[in-house]
Amino acid sequence: RGIASLAVGALLVGLLPAQALAADGDPSLTISSPTEGQTLTEDTATVSFTVANVTVGTDTDHVHYYLDSDSVVMVYSTDAITLSSLAEGSHTLKMVVADVNHTEYTNTEASATVNFSVDFPEETPDLTVSDFSVDSNDTLSVVVTNSSTADVSVTTGSTYIYIDDVLEWTY
Repeated sequence: RGIASLAVGALLVGLLPAQALAADGDPSLTISSPTEGQTLTEDTATVSFTVANVTVGTDTDHVHYYLDSDSVVMVYSTDAITLSSLAEGSHTLKMVVADVNHTEYTNTEASATVNFSVDFPEETPDLTVSDFSVDSNDTLSVVVTNSSTADVSVTTGSTYIYIDDVLEWTY
């Protein structure tokens, strides 16, 4: 009876992936940046993560990541990853520890997912006084320029001139 139980146990073990049998020493992965729900204001994200209970390298365990369910990208270090040219909108990043044969570990702690979004701020004109002078006839000249790349769609407005915190002129 003991031999039969051992044979059935060995058969069951042979059917399960090696990762499913691991216990307290299971690999774990944590994503620290970007954070869940974070809104980024540029098209680049720095992904910081940690991996525990395995050695990450080229001939050992490594990390797979998927951005928005795209094809797998393999990472052979725990250095931060830069995601660039991100489109505006919602994104999902999933990371999973994989073994040397690219088999992903199945324990819950071996994977992490973070949802974040990219929202480019609307660029607005940045109007500044670039030149200010008074000539010998007491004619005031004020040059206002746009120091941003946003279009100035409104061409009417007012310029207020203060001297010693007192409003002197409005143009």
